[in-house]
Amino acid sequence: MASVSSFRDVIANMYYNDLFNELSEYIEDNPDKLESNSYRVQSPDEAALSDFDIITIDITDLPGNSILFDVIVSAEVEIAETVRRNRESDGIEQWFRISCRADLDDGIQNFQIKSISIYNKYRESKLGRLSEYLVPIIEKEQFDDVATEFLSEFCPEALSTPMPIPVDEVVKRMGLKVKEIQLTKHFTIFGQIVFGDCTIEYYDRNERAYKPLEVSRGTILVDPNVYFMRNVGCMNNTIIHECVHWYKHRKYHELVKTYNSDALLISCRVNETTKYKKQWTPEDWMEWHANGIAPRILMPKSMTIKKIEELIKKNELLFGTHDRLNIMENVVYELADFFQVSRIAAKIRMLDLGYKEVEGVYTYVDD
Repeated sequence: MASVSSFRDVIANMYYNDLFNELSEYIEDNPDKLESNSYRVQSPDEAALSDFDIITIDITDLPGNSILFDVIVSAEVEIAETVRRNRESDGIEQWFRISCRADLDDGIQNFQIKSISIYNKYRESKLGRLSEYLVPIIEKEQFDDVATEFLSEFCPEALSTPMPIPVDEVVKRMGLKVKEIQLTKHFTIFGQIVFGDCTIEYYDRNERAYKPLEVSRGTILVDPNVYFMRNVGCMNNTIIHECVHWYKHRKYHELVKTYNSDALLISCRVNETTKYKKQWTPEDWMEWHANGIAPRILMPKSMTIKKIEELIKKNELLFGTHDRLNIMENVVYELADFFQVSRIAAKIRMLDLGYKEVEGVYTYVDD
């Protein structure tokens, strides 16, 4: 993956002068608010900004294309006061919080500085946080919550009764579209989503060559051949996987557009293997999100538990309560069939929900 600039770097490059001017005005107007640690100037009545460095940026996600962010800076400030008729001056370091808002739409738009204050490290919010690359900070324990949030917006009916997710309808409600096409010669890429109008390469099997194809923003590309050759999941999982990228990761791609003219070609991919890495890239985190959240959208927690309990009772009547292996094997099979996912996906979902009895079923097959 090419080098990715952080949001901090982009803001420093694009808006240093704006930040400097606003901070300079604040310091000049509020010398008495500075936390002076100077022995020579203890109660400054005059202050001026010399320079500042951006230490970090705390970023909060907002609906649509908007974000809030606090630019935390360390400033070099010249202060002065009159002490016993003598004018004393000194230089101090002072941290500030510069609260901003912006929209991300073909770059950073409508940048605004909302307020400036002395930095207080205890103020940070844990809700809706984005990383320095504008990737949502989502813990595994939050995946079900994100899935519920997604379904509340695009398929609320799936939260009130067990049902297979109408994937085509969800895609339509999101304003996306699906195109089936062979993406690579050796079927190493299952799906992609396109974040901007661009030209991609696809593999033409008849001519045994890669060819260009113009695709529009919001197109999900899926390779139908892969589902006959791999056991990582079905078509539904791949499509919803890409929907998660669109839902949660567009702001990352808008960030990349600010400094990379080829960003229209960027797309998130489902690769055939996931390798262990000591340090994850932004794209690694996004793939982890989509891999974990997509099955939870296809099998929402409360409705899946309801369906599992129904299937367990049904199969206990068929096999008796003591034949747990056959019962659980049938439950996994029927759950996968009902929610239109793979058997391994159904089994993993049951394990996630605490049904440990399924550990011994379908240990070698996924179709």
